Amino acid sequence: MNNTTQKDRQKKKVTNIGIVGVGDVVYKSHLPTLLAMNDISVAWVTDRDHNRAEQVARSYRVKCLRLPEQLTALPYTDIALLAIPYGARAPYYEVLRHRGSALYVEKPISRSADEHRQLCSLFSPSRLAVGLQRRSWGPVVLLKKLVDESVFGRLVRVELKYGGSAIVTSGKPFVSDAKLAGGGVLFEHGIHGLDMVLYISGAGRAHSYQVKTIIEKGFDVHAEGQVTLTNVSNEFVMDFKISWLSEMAEGLTFIFDHAVVNMSVREPRILIKSHEGRVLMSLTSSDIIYPITGFQTLWEYWASFLTAVQSGTANHTSADTSLLTTELIEQIYTQGGRQ
Repeated sequence: MNNTTQKDRQKKKVTNIGIVGVGDVVYKSHLPTLLAMNDISVAWVTDRDHNRAEQVARSYRVKCLRLPEQLTALPYTDIALLAIPYGARAPYYEVLRHRGSALYVEKPISRSADEHRQLCSLFSPSRLAVGLQRRSWGPVVLLKKLVDESVFGRLVRVELKYGGSAIVTSGKPFVSDAKLAGGGVLFEHGIHGLDMVLYISGAGRAHSYQVKTIIEKGFDVHAEGQVTLTNVSNEFVMDFKISWLSEMAEGLTFIFDHAVVNMSVREPRILIKSHEGRVLMSLTSSDIIYPITGFQTLWEYWASFLTAVQSGTANHTSADTSLLTTELIEQIYTQGGRQ
């Protein structure tokens, strides 16, 4: 290593991150991604399950802290990653808002639009991110460009199918506690699909809800219906089905004036068809679509958040840009419960 490289590295600020919660999303995704990034240091991890925290810390050779009774005793870090159940987060917000740390909160961030606005008011926009990382996924980035540039004319309709069969009381330890989890299939799973629709389409308003939900053991397990969305160009209808009750061919379909575009939510593939169903083009190449893997996507999302924090300029990672997503879910719960 030459002296110039050493000096350059010394000049670069290392961003240190503290992680609260070491469940699967941290163990399998965040930690390997963050530890592979330049100029990032994972200062510590902690969890109410200290044995689990120690195991994860040993696996990745990072420092483990016992979760203190007084959260103010947590050491300061430039960024805090909060990856604990929705219903357990409030005390952390109160501590972190006063110490100047930026905050990355795993989705979902709030149950109501009012709660979302209140949380956003505690932090500057560039310093509060929500984990909707699929906004950085290659197919989403490309499809958003197609909409923004009106490549196929106006967007007329969007169809979303998202979900699959599941056992409501299994899996995550908080899934059997509706208050702790905050919600079911919409809140925990459907949020990704709904946010992709809103983000890609550039929707700024949602109205005219015709929706229904099915509740089981205190959790929503199925939601479907139609919502009218408005972007800068026009109004269009979103037809959605999000469910834990049955298997379905997951995906997003964007119907434009001059083409129909299908986007898989499992594979980096975009199909462009005529209105008659003839395939005009299949886009799968990593030269066109990037990032394609989950790790690449999370890397890009974290990199975007770091840019926002360091520059003071909010971007697509900022929590205030997902307010409509929260509002949409809130209204589906409210309107669906009246059916």
